[in-house]
Amino acid sequence: MLGWQLNKFIALLIVILITAEQNTKILAGIVMICSIATFFWKLFSIIRKMDKASQITPKNYSNLLFIMILGMIIGFFIGIILAFV
Repeated sequence: MLGWQLNKFIALLIVILITAEQNTKILAGIVMICSIATFFWKLFSIIRKMDKASQITPKNYSNLLFIMILGMIIGFFIGIILAFV
């Protein structure tokens, strides 16, 4: 179920990137940054605690997750900056 919802979400982003005007793309990027940042605010500390308690495999997965999510935020931020150039 989650995979199907994720696929719809990615498809929506692709449609926005292809068909939307510049202002809509910038706002979509800001919304994406905010929605991804809420992951850190609400869930990442729980995942890190579970990782330290060896409840998640592979070990140190929270570090990899941190890098991936931070990369996504940086990517959207760069995209917003490039939209103004």
